Amino acid sequence: METIITHADTDGIISAVIFLKAVQPKKFRVFFTSTPKIRATICRSISGDDRLESINLFDISPTNIFLKLVSVYKKGLWIDHHKLYEKLEIPKNVEVVIEDDKPSAAQVVADYFGIKDELVDLANEVDTNQIKSEEGRFIRDYIGAIKWKFRGKFVQNKLRNILMTLLKKGIENLGNDESTAQLIESYRKWCEDSVKDINKRVVVEKIGDKKIAIIETTSILPIFLLHEKLKEHEEAPFDIIALINHRIVSNKIITKVELRTHTDLNLYNLAKSLGGGGHEKACGATIEGLFTASDFIKTLQTNPL
Repeated sequence: METIITHADTDGIISAVIFLKAVQPKKFRVFFTSTPKIRATICRSISGDDRLESINLFDISPTNIFLKLVSVYKKGLWIDHHKLYEKLEIPKNVEVVIEDDKPSAAQVVADYFGIKDELVDLANEVDTNQIKSEEGRFIRDYIGAIKWKFRGKFVQNKLRNILMTLLKKGIENLGNDESTAQLIESYRKWCEDSVKDINKRVVVEKIGDKKIAIIETTSILPIFLLHEKLKEHEEAPFDIIALINHRIVSNKIITKVELRTHTDLNLYNLAKSLGGGGHEKACGATIEGLFTASDFIKTLQTNPL
């Protein structure tokens, strides 16, 4: 049986679909996860499988610790398009394919297996935040709406349904019902409301020749919305856009920092200094404990770009 662990977003889901189209396994199971939860997800997959035959991971950066965990499987395949956190020590039974010049992990998976598929174009659109098609906007918002509305295993089940529809019926058959339309409409309305007064809430700082916009919140706020809305700010464009989100996870404070830019500034080393990674212009980090806007400013002052 093939085990799949993939990022719980458009790129991750489409990466898994492309893999399944290529391999066509008789049996498979899939886990949707995020970078902060990848260790727990791998461990959960191990505890739920007696044979540990094959594991495949997509759209999440590998680390040496994670690679050691997946090496308990007989074989592993890890495909991603993010820059690496560290120099990897790759186990003999795990193949790692990292192509950080590709617009999406789905593109890397498709190239690896020699597959052409229109779904890859949608993953490229969404993951680079360059939506050109109604299908790209729809799938981005559909997945965003699910994670906005639901929690836990309900999210897993609904994302699995999306994967199976894309795999067996195609995107033209995805979400063709009134409840989905209502969910997406509600989500889009929430998105509009969440950024309505964002230009009043943003903190603008200037460090050296860099202009920084910071939003600190305990609410969910999609980073692509913030990036676009701040283009309307009177002091735009911003070299660094930082969304600092505080959450309670297992009775502990977790701070998620997401970074974007209007000016094509390379933000990767900044994210890396916070213990994270990603792409040059779209990256971030998850920090244990309370990391405030003041802490972020101090980081920039001591580690100038």
